[in-house]
Amino acid sequence: MDTRRSQIILSIVNLIGFLGTVVVNVLATTLPLNNKTTAELSDQYPNLFVPDCNRCPATSSSRNGKY
Repeated sequence: MDTRRSQIILSIVNLIGFLGTVVVNVLATTLPLNNKTTAELSDQYPNLFVPDCNRCPATSSSRNGKY
């Protein structure tokens, strides 16, 4: 019986954690920081996690497949 109760508590905590993550992600994409969106902040600082959109195939003027 104690194991069943532990599983229920763990499930509830897991659900609360998931919903908290979703809420924080929604707030991060909808609310600007200092009048800058998440995309603008990401573009402002060079990093290796987000590709340079000037080199993306979808935005490239040459459609020959080369970056």
